[in-house]
Amino acid sequence: DYIKLASRTYFSTVRKVIEKYDTNHLFLGSSIVPTWRTSLDWDSAAMDDVDAFSVDNYTKNAGYLSRYEAFGKPLLNLEFTFSSSGRGLSPVNADTNVPSIADRGAAFEAFVEGQAAHPLFVGSGWFSYYDQSVTGRKGGENFNIGLVNQQDQPYTDMVNVMKTVNAGLEAVHENGG
Repeated sequence: DYIKLASRTYFSTVRKVIEKYDTNHLFLGSSIVPTWRTSLDWDSAAMDDVDAFSVDNYTKNAGYLSRYEAFGKPLLNLEFTFSSSGRGLSPVNADTNVPSIADRGAAFEAFVEGQAAHPLFVGSGWFSYYDQSVTGRKGGENFNIGLVNQQDQPYTDMVNVMKTVNAGLEAVHENGG
């Protein structure tokens, strides 16, 4: 009950501020990470105040969407990626690790088409444009997550897969897969 009260208080306060100062915009939530420091109680209590619900979901399986079906709100996945240990870089985590840099394209295709096939799903965003540096950022992260490496060289196979897949996502969404 406390979690639901905290969530309702947070989201209703944010909604009131948005309505006061920016009446013509949607409230898309706050990029909840479903597998990290949240609960369905927190998420469900937000639904009365958000126009759509936003997550950052690091998984290979679009089945996470079923968690939100009962709420009937449009859903966005604002952050996802697939990584591998290659070129001296590390994978993000086991849930998004693929065997090689070349396999990231296949994982991308399966995941975004799985999301797009869901009727509540409205969009997603890849994280991140650049790989992190091999020497690591603060905290030691040095993930292979980019569409280009640190020398600004594109992962051409990955970019081409994304272009092709993205061109067909509207039809996937319209036809439910």
